[in-house]
Amino acid sequence: MIPSHIRDAVQTLRAQGCGLRDISRALKLSRNSVRRILRAPLPAEPPPAQYGLSLAYLKSAFERAQGNVARVQQLLQAEYDLSVSYSTLTRWVREAGLRSPPPRAGEYCFGPGEEMQHDTSPHRVPLGERILTAQCAGLVLAYSRRLFVQYYPRFSRFEAKQFLLEAARFMDGVCPVCLIDNTSAVLAGGAG
Repeated sequence: MIPSHIRDAVQTLRAQGCGLRDISRALKLSRNSVRRILRAPLPAEPPPAQYGLSLAYLKSAFERAQGNVARVQQLLQAEYDLSVSYSTLTRWVREAGLRSPPPRAGEYCFGPGEEMQHDTSPHRVPLGERILTAQCAGLVLAYSRRLFVQYYPRFSRFEAKQFLLEAARFMDGVCPVCLIDNTSAVLAGGAG
C-alpha cells in the first residue's frame, strides 16, 4: 500500500502540470504506480470520519490503550458499538502519525566478496493450464546484490550441489562465507 503522503505528493505534482515521467523520477516510483495513484478516486473525507470518529477521539483512545491497537479496537466496540478491522485501525494510526516507525536495530556492512546468501522457497508456478509447486533456489552476493535464481521440481541434496556449482560458475567464484537459509537438504545431509 502506498502511504497517503506519497499519494498527496503525486496529486500535487500532477496538479502543477508535471508529467508521469517527471513525477516518477522525483518521487522514485514506477510510472505504473503513479498511474495507479492518479486513477484512484480521491477520498472525500478521512476514513475515521466516515464512521463518525474524530481524529481527537482516535488519538485519545490510542493514548488510553497505551499504543495497543488491539485495545483501541476493543474500545471502539465498547464505546461506539463499532466493529473495525485491525488492519484498518493500524492504517488509521499510521496515517494520523500516532505511532513512529521502530528504530533500526543495526546495519549490515559487507565488503566486496565477503558474504553470499543462499535460500530456497516453494512457488506456485502456472505451467500451461496447470499450477505446479516448484522450488525456487537463489544465491545473492551481499555486497553487489548480484542474483542467481533457478527453479527445480524438487530440491534434494543432488539439486543443491548442482545449483551451488552453477551459481559459483555464474558468479565467477564464491565468497568465504555462505549463509544458508531454509535449505534443510544441504544441512541435514551434511553436504554443506
